[in-house]
Amino acid sequence: MGSGEIENPGKGSAGADASLRGDESRSGSEAGLEHLAVPAGSQHRSYLVSQNPEFRRASDGQPRPAVFLDRDGVINPTVLNPATGRMESPLSTADFSFFDGVLESLSILRDEGFPLILVSNQPNYALGKATLNGLSAIHQKFVYELVRSGIAFARFCYCLHHPRGVTPGYSGLCVCRKPSPWFLLRARDDFGYSLRDSWMIGDRPTDTQCGKAAGARTIRIEPEHGASDPVNPARALAARPDHSVRDLAEAVDIILTRRSV
Repeated sequence: MGSGEIENPGKGSAGADASLRGDESRSGSEAGLEHLAVPAGSQHRSYLVSQNPEFRRASDGQPRPAVFLDRDGVINPTVLNPATGRMESPLSTADFSFFDGVLESLSILRDEGFPLILVSNQPNYALGKATLNGLSAIHQKFVYELVRSGIAFARFCYCLHHPRGVTPGYSGLCVCRKPSPWFLLRARDDFGYSLRDSWMIGDRPTDTQCGKAAGARTIRIEPEHGASDPVNPARALAARPDHSVRDLAEAVDIILTRRSV
Protein backbone atom coordinates (compact mmCIF):
# COMPACT_ATOMS: atom_id res chain seq x y z
CA MET A 1 0.00 0.00 0.00
CA GLY A 2 1.23 3.50 -0.70
CA SER A 3 2.80 5.55 2.06
CA GLY A 4 -0.21 7.86 2.09
CA GLU A 5 -2.53 4.95 2.91
CA ILE A 6 -0.82 3.59 6.02
CA GLU A 7 -3.16 3.37 8.98
CA ASN A 8 -2.15 3.54 12.62
CA PRO A 9 -1.53 -0.12 13.50
CA GLY A 10 -3.18 0.43 16.86
CA LYS A 11 -6.54 1.02 15.18
CA GLY A 12 -8.81 -1.60 13.71
CA SER A 13 -8.89 -1.71 9.94
CA ALA A 14 -12.32 -1.93 8.40
CA GLY A 15 -12.22 -4.13 5.36
CA ALA A 16 -8.89 -5.70 6.26
CA ASP A 17 -10.17 -9.08 5.10
CA ALA A 18 -10.95 -7.56 1.72
CA SER A 19 -7.47 -6.04 1.55
CA LEU A 20 -5.77 -9.35 2.11
CA ARG A 21 -7.91 -11.08 -0.48
CA GLY A 22 -7.38 -8.37 -3.06
CA ASP A 23 -11.17 -8.10 -3.08
CA GLU A 24 -12.22 -6.65 -6.43
CA SER A 25 -15.10 -4.77 -4.79
CA ARG A 26 -12.52 -2.13 -3.91
CA SER A 27 -10.57 -0.23 -6.51
CA GLY A 28 -6.78 -0.53 -6.64
CA SER A 29 -6.35 3.00 -5.29
CA GLU A 30 -8.72 2.37 -2.41
CA ALA A 31 -7.23 -0.95 -1.38
CA GLY A 32 -3.63 -0.04 -2.20
CA LEU A 33 -3.44 -3.32 -4.09
CA GLU A 34 -2.51 -4.41 -7.55
CA HIS A 35 -3.99 -7.85 -8.07
CA LEU A 36 -1.68 -9.80 -10.35
CA ALA A 37 -3.08 -12.20 -12.91
CA VAL A 38 -2.94 -15.92 -12.14
CA PRO A 39 -2.14 -18.35 -14.98
CA ALA A 40 -5.17 -19.95 -16.62
CA GLY A 41 -6.38 -23.02 -14.82
CA SER A 42 -5.30 -21.93 -11.35
CA GLN A 43 -8.04 -22.11 -8.73
CA HIS A 44 -6.30 -19.68 -6.39
CA ARG A 45 -6.53 -15.91 -6.29
CA SER A 46 -5.99 -15.63 -2.54
CA TYR A 47 -2.69 -13.83 -2.37
CA LEU A 48 -1.77 -10.27 -1.47
CA VAL A 49 0.25 -7.92 -3.60
CA SER A 50 0.55 -4.49 -2.02
CA GLN A 51 1.93 -2.11 -4.61
CA ASN A 52 3.80 1.14 -4.06
CA PRO A 53 2.55 3.41 -6.88
CA GLU A 54 5.79 5.41 -6.80
CA PHE A 55 7.74 2.49 -8.28
CA ARG A 56 7.62 2.03 -12.02
CA ARG A 57 9.73 0.44 -14.72
CA ALA A 58 12.99 2.36 -15.18
CA SER A 59 12.49 5.19 -17.65
CA ASP A 60 15.73 4.41 -19.50
CA GLY A 61 14.58 0.83 -20.13
CA GLN A 62 17.77 -0.61 -18.67
CA PRO A 63 17.39 -3.71 -16.43
CA ARG A 64 18.43 -3.03 -12.85
CA PRO A 65 19.00 -5.27 -9.85
CA ALA A 66 16.54 -5.59 -6.99
CA VAL A 67 16.72 -7.13 -3.53
CA PHE A 68 13.99 -9.64 -2.65
CA LEU A 69 13.54 -10.39 1.04
CA ASP A 70 11.69 -12.96 3.08
CA ARG A 71 10.08 -11.48 6.21
CA ASP A 72 9.98 -13.80 9.24
CA GLY A 73 13.47 -14.73 10.40
CA VAL A 74 15.04 -12.04 8.20
CA ILE A 75 13.32 -8.78 9.12
CA ASN A 76 11.54 -9.84 12.30
CA PRO A 77 12.01 -12.70 14.79
CA THR A 78 9.79 -15.72 14.72
CA VAL A 79 7.85 -16.39 17.93
CA LEU A 80 6.95 -19.49 19.90
CA ASN A 81 3.49 -20.82 19.12
CA PRO A 82 2.39 -22.57 22.35
CA ALA A 83 -0.14 -24.65 20.45
CA THR A 84 2.51 -26.28 18.25
CA GLY A 85 5.67 -25.78 20.32
CA ARG A 86 7.39 -24.37 17.23
CA MET A 87 8.91 -21.04 16.32
CA GLU A 88 6.53 -19.54 13.76
CA SER A 89 5.34 -16.31 12.20
CA PRO A 90 3.86 -13.72 14.59
CA LEU A 91 0.14 -14.12 15.15
CA SER A 92 -0.48 -10.64 16.60
CA THR A 93 0.91 -7.13 16.31
CA ALA A 94 2.22 -7.46 19.87
CA ASP A 95 4.45 -10.32 18.69
CA PHE A 96 5.83 -8.43 15.70
CA SER A 97 9.12 -6.56 16.11
CA PHE A 98 12.17 -5.81 13.99
CA PHE A 99 15.55 -7.42 14.49
CA ASP A 100 18.11 -4.94 15.79
CA GLY A 101 19.76 -3.10 12.90
CA VAL A 102 17.28 -4.21 10.23
CA LEU A 103 15.86 -0.76 9.55
CA GLU A 104 19.38 0.62 9.22
CA SER A 105 20.30 -2.16 6.77
CA LEU A 106 17.18 -1.55 4.69
CA SER A 107 18.00 2.17 4.66
CA ILE A 108 21.44 1.41 3.23
CA LEU A 109 19.94 -0.64 0.41
CA ARG A 110 17.47 2.17 -0.25
CA ASP A 111 20.25 4.77 -0.36
CA GLU A 112 22.24 2.58 -2.75
CA GLY A 113 19.30 2.55 -5.13
CA PHE A 114 18.13 -1.05 -4.76
CA PRO A 115 14.38 -1.58 -5.13
CA LEU A 116 13.12 -3.72 -2.22
CA ILE A 117 10.47 -6.41 -2.64
CA LEU A 118 9.08 -8.59 0.12
CA VAL A 119 8.26 -12.20 -0.81
CA SER A 120 6.73 -14.10 2.09
CA ASN A 121 4.77 -17.31 2.65
CA GLN A 122 2.07 -16.51 5.23
CA PRO A 123 -0.13 -19.62 5.54
CA ASN A 124 -1.56 -19.11 9.03
CA TYR A 125 -5.02 -18.21 7.75
CA ALA A 126 -5.02 -21.24 5.47
CA LEU A 127 -4.01 -23.39 8.45
CA GLY A 128 -6.72 -21.95 10.70
CA LYS A 129 -4.26 -20.30 13.06
CA ALA A 130 -5.06 -16.66 12.30
CA THR A 131 -7.68 -14.36 10.81
CA LEU A 132 -7.19 -12.22 7.75
CA ASN A 133 -7.76 -9.19 9.97
CA GLY A 134 -4.89 -10.32 12.17
CA LEU A 135 -2.53 -10.83 9.24
CA SER A 136 -3.51 -7.45 7.81
CA ALA A 137 -2.86 -5.71 11.15
CA ILE A 138 0.66 -7.19 11.30
CA HIS A 139 1.33 -6.04 7.75
CA GLN A 140 0.08 -2.55 8.61
CA LYS A 141 2.37 -2.33 11.64
CA PHE A 142 5.29 -3.50 9.52
CA VAL A 143 4.69 -0.89 6.83
CA TYR A 144 3.94 1.83 9.38
CA GLU A 145 7.40 1.39 10.92
CA LEU A 146 9.02 1.34 7.49
CA VAL A 147 7.35 4.63 6.59
CA ARG A 148 8.48 6.19 9.87
CA SER A 149 12.05 5.27 8.88
CA GLY A 150 11.68 6.62 5.35
CA ILE A 151 11.91 3.16 3.75
CA ALA A 152 9.71 2.32 0.77
CA PHE A 153 9.31 -1.17 -0.66
CA ALA A 154 8.38 -1.42 -4.32
CA ARG A 155 6.01 -4.30 -3.59
CA PHE A 156 4.90 -6.63 -0.80
CA CYS A 157 4.04 -10.15 -1.96
CA TYR A 158 2.32 -12.59 0.38
CA CYS A 159 1.33 -16.14 -0.53
CA LEU A 160 -1.54 -17.01 1.81
CA HIS A 161 -1.93 -20.65 0.73
CA HIS A 162 -0.84 -23.95 2.23
CA PRO A 163 -0.96 -27.33 0.50
CA ARG A 164 -2.40 -28.91 3.67
CA GLY A 165 -4.58 -26.00 4.69
CA VAL A 166 -8.07 -26.23 6.15
CA THR A 167 -9.55 -22.96 4.88
CA PRO A 168 -11.52 -23.21 1.62
CA GLY A 169 -9.98 -21.20 -1.19
CA TYR A 170 -6.61 -21.03 0.53
CA SER A 171 -5.74 -24.74 0.67
CA GLY A 172 -3.98 -26.89 -1.88
CA LEU A 173 -1.29 -26.28 -4.45
CA CYS A 174 -0.78 -22.78 -5.85
CA VAL A 175 1.53 -20.93 -8.22
CA CYS A 176 2.96 -18.45 -5.73
CA ARG A 177 4.16 -20.32 -2.62
CA LYS A 178 7.95 -20.45 -2.33
CA PRO A 179 10.02 -22.25 -3.53
CA SER A 180 8.08 -21.16 -6.61
CA PRO A 181 9.81 -18.11 -8.16
CA TRP A 182 6.48 -16.75 -9.41
CA PHE A 183 6.54 -13.43 -7.51
CA LEU A 184 10.14 -12.79 -8.62
CA LEU A 185 9.30 -13.48 -12.24
CA ARG A 186 6.30 -11.16 -12.10
CA ALA A 187 8.45 -8.39 -10.60
CA ARG A 188 10.95 -8.89 -13.42
CA ASP A 189 8.21 -8.58 -16.01
CA ASP A 190 6.46 -5.64 -14.34
CA PHE A 191 9.50 -3.56 -13.36
CA GLY A 192 12.19 -4.72 -15.78
CA TYR A 193 14.55 -6.03 -13.10
CA SER A 194 17.62 -8.05 -14.02
CA LEU A 195 17.20 -11.18 -11.93
CA ARG A 196 20.73 -12.42 -12.58
CA ASP A 197 22.00 -9.26 -10.87
CA SER A 198 19.34 -9.37 -8.14
CA TRP A 199 19.44 -10.99 -4.71
CA MET A 200 17.08 -13.19 -2.72
CA ILE A 201 17.60 -13.10 1.06
CA GLY A 202 15.90 -15.64 3.31
CA ASP A 203 16.39 -17.96 6.25
CA ARG A 204 14.93 -21.18 4.80
CA PRO A 205 15.94 -23.57 2.03
CA THR A 206 12.76 -22.67 0.15
CA ASP A 207 13.96 -19.06 -0.07
CA THR A 208 17.20 -20.20 -1.66
CA GLN A 209 15.37 -22.54 -4.02
CA CYS A 210 13.05 -19.69 -5.00
CA GLY A 211 15.93 -17.33 -5.75
CA LYS A 212 17.90 -19.89 -7.72
CA ALA A 213 14.86 -20.91 -9.75
CA ALA A 214 14.50 -17.27 -10.77
CA GLY A 215 18.19 -16.96 -11.64
CA ALA A 216 18.97 -14.58 -8.76
CA ARG A 217 21.92 -14.69 -6.38
CA THR A 218 21.05 -16.00 -2.94
CA ILE A 219 21.94 -15.24 0.66
CA ARG A 220 20.78 -17.33 3.57
CA ILE A 221 20.51 -15.86 7.05
CA GLU A 222 21.19 -18.66 9.49
CA PRO A 223 18.01 -19.46 11.45
CA GLU A 224 17.89 -17.59 14.74
CA HIS A 225 17.25 -20.74 16.78
CA GLY A 226 19.44 -23.09 14.80
CA ALA A 227 16.47 -25.00 13.40
CA SER A 228 15.98 -25.60 9.71
CA ASP A 229 13.45 -27.15 7.41
CA PRO A 230 14.35 -30.61 6.09
CA VAL A 231 15.61 -30.63 2.52
CA ASN A 232 14.87 -33.32 -0.02
CA PRO A 233 18.30 -34.79 -0.95
CA ALA A 234 17.39 -34.47 -4.61
CA ARG A 235 16.97 -30.72 -4.10
CA ALA A 236 19.95 -30.19 -1.81
CA LEU A 237 22.04 -28.41 -4.45
CA ALA A 238 19.23 -25.99 -5.28
CA ALA A 239 18.88 -25.24 -1.55
CA ARG A 240 22.57 -24.37 -1.14
CA PRO A 241 22.89 -20.56 -1.00
CA ASP A 242 25.61 -18.54 -2.63
CA HIS A 243 26.37 -16.97 0.75
CA SER A 244 25.46 -17.66 4.39
CA VAL A 245 25.41 -14.88 6.98
CA ARG A 246 24.30 -14.18 10.53
CA ASP A 247 22.01 -11.22 9.87
CA LEU A 248 20.77 -8.71 7.33
CA ALA A 249 23.67 -6.35 7.99
CA GLU A 250 26.13 -9.00 6.79
CA ALA A 251 23.93 -9.69 3.78
CA VAL A 252 23.99 -6.01 2.83
CA ASP A 253 27.79 -5.96 3.10
CA ILE A 254 27.99 -8.86 0.62
CA ILE A 255 25.56 -7.20 -1.81
CA LEU A 256 27.49 -3.93 -1.81
CA THR A 257 30.87 -5.67 -2.07
CA ARG A 258 29.79 -7.80 -5.01
CA ARG A 259 27.72 -5.16 -6.73
CA SER A 260 30.19 -4.71 -9.55
CA VAL A 261 31.21 -8.38 -9.79
